[in-house]
Amino acid sequence: MGMANTRNLLTVNDVARMTGWKPKTVRMKVWRRELSYVKLGRSVRFKEEEINRLIDRSTVPALEAQ
Repeated sequence: MGMANTRNLLTVNDVARMTGWKPKTVRMKVWRRELSYVKLGRSVRFKEEEINRLIDRSTVPALEAQ
C-alpha cells in the first residue's frame, strides 16, 4: 500500500457528508458490515473510491421522455 492510497481515506464524518447519512448511520453500517472500511488502530477510515462506487451503484437513472 503506497502513499497515494493513504491520501484518499475518509472519516465517518466525511462519508456522512458525501452520502447525506448521519454519522450514527455510517457507524451502524460499519457494525453490520454493510460498508467496507480500513481499521487503523482504533480508527475507522473509508477508501474514497469505495464510497464513490457506492454512490454510483445507488444512482437511479431518469426515465427517457416519450
